[in-house]
Amino acid sequence: MKKRVERLNCMDNVFFFSVLYNPPENAIKNIILAKSAGFIPVVYLNDVNEEYLNKLKDLEVVTLGGNSNVGLGVAFNEVEVYLSSNSVEHFIYFDQDTIVGQSSWNAIKNSYLNFFHDDVGMLYFNNHISSDDLSVVISSGCAFSLKVLSVTGYHDRSYFVECVDYEFCLRLKAHGYKIRSVLLNAIDHSTLQDKAEKIFLGKKIDVRCYGSSRLRDFNKSHFRLIKKAIKLGQYKLLLFFIKSFIVFNLKEFSNRFLMAVL
Repeated sequence: MKKRVERLNCMDNVFFFSVLYNPPENAIKNIILAKSAGFIPVVYLNDVNEEYLNKLKDLEVVTLGGNSNVGLGVAFNEVEVYLSSNSVEHFIYFDQDTIVGQSSWNAIKNSYLNFFHDDVGMLYFNNHISSDDLSVVISSGCAFSLKVLSVTGYHDRSYFVECVDYEFCLRLKAHGYKIRSVLLNAIDHSTLQDKAEKIFLGKKIDVRCYGSSRLRDFNKSHFRLIKKAIKLGQYKLLLFFIKSFIVFNLKEFSNRFLMAVL
């Protein structure tokens, strides 16, 4: 199902966007809280059951996508094309499993324009770091400017899940923009994340292991990013991507070992 958005006075209307793939109930809660703060929710359907679709319909949420899993890159790109065609100026994205309290929704809605300046390409709302310029951030909690996206280009459709955010940060930096981090307490990126906890040396540790398709996506995407960072002359990010690749694969190896022996 797809619903068309009216032409908007975009200074008064900000969109909240999320991608839904077998979503938890938290996604509905975020939509309700976002609406109460004055956001217009848009969801991209990657895999949602009939019961959930009915809840979205009752909430009069703008829905895009064909309800088959096309990944995050395609979802971001199609939503950005859609919002741009409706003269939207800004939107914020949260993952379906990010918990966002009402106070944070209100704070974002009332203050986001204060942080967007000519050299700021993206805002990152989170609960652990405040900075005038970060190199790389995850997508969840980011506020985007369609004006900036018209310069950098939309998110790359060819990235499936892994590195959709990193690739955009790379292009943002290559165009000379800053990523500003804004601290808000009522944002939780971790509680609803999938975990596989084991007891090791008396301590509880997360030993979650990824499937083979996710591993291939991660490694292939990082190789692409490393080559692109070299091409764009972004050597600080090049080192970050190399480190990310090594650390992730070492952790995956150790987690598989611990899962086998614990």
